[in-house]
Amino acid sequence: MHSGLNRPPHGGQNRSFNLIQQLEKHGNDIIVLEPQEFFDLKDLELAKIYTHPNYRVFGRGWNLFKDVDIWFVIKLVQILRREPIDLIVIEHPSGTLAVKLAAALTKTNVPVIYGSHNVDSDFARDVISQVAHFSQLERKIVPPYVTMLEKLTAKYLVNHIIAVSDADKDRFCSKYGLDREKVTAMI
Repeated sequence: MHSGLNRPPHGGQNRSFNLIQQLEKHGNDIIVLEPQEFFDLKDLELAKIYTHPNYRVFGRGWNLFKDVDIWFVIKLVQILRREPIDLIVIEHPSGTLAVKLAAALTKTNVPVIYGSHNVDSDFARDVISQVAHFSQLERKIVPPYVTMLEKLTAKYLVNHIIAVSDADKDRFCSKYGLDREKVTAMI
């Protein structure tokens, strides 16, 4: 989560909020791992919340680098040891390697779903590379980095992908050579 459960400022976060609400209404126990800065006591009405530090370098949060964030991995291991997890849903390719590492360390064979909000590599290419508040270096490095993470995630690390549209499903399949059965469009 990039905003906390009860403060969804954009479509992607709103989609997550609604999904969690529906899962909770149907009797599922929801566990969310989110940055400490987004925690709100009201979030506990929907899910059990675990938090991790969200480090800042030069005033920027580095959510894109969760895979090398030792505290994120430690928190994942703690959750997998304490909680009966049936399914892990990630919302962005960053952190997928950490999830797989934590699952291996705890000998947990839990399916991982990439609940994408868009084709993140296309978003990074089209948006991040054009936004003025990102440095020139960020605009050059982030799009190919996200593409590499997304390819690794889509092809090798997740069991399934949920796309927000048929167009996104088609894009995932064509861009990464995926079997159409691996991607579901949930409109």
